[in-house]
Amino acid sequence: MNTPQSGAPTNSDNAQHGINAKYLLLRTVREVLGSSDAEKVQKRLDDAPNTRGGLEAALERCCKLIRLTIDEKKAKEVEQRCRSIIEKM
Repeated sequence: MNTPQSGAPTNSDNAQHGINAKYLLLRTVREVLGSSDAEKVQKRLDDAPNTRGGLEAALERCCKLIRLTIDEKKAKEVEQRCRSIIEKM
């Protein structure tokens, strides 16, 4: 009979990583864009699943919106900083 090892991540651990990563992504967006502009993209992150794939897809949508409505340079900064957060998941 196989039993999970004590150090092996569980589904709840993975979900917690996703929630923590989402929080860090939201904080990063606010730092780069400021509160008022961050509100424009926050819903996309809020609605994303707490999985790596879900957050990556939401980040792509957010960066596209930032490029189109706010600023290309800020979109690149958000993308770079947020990708490093997602990679650590």
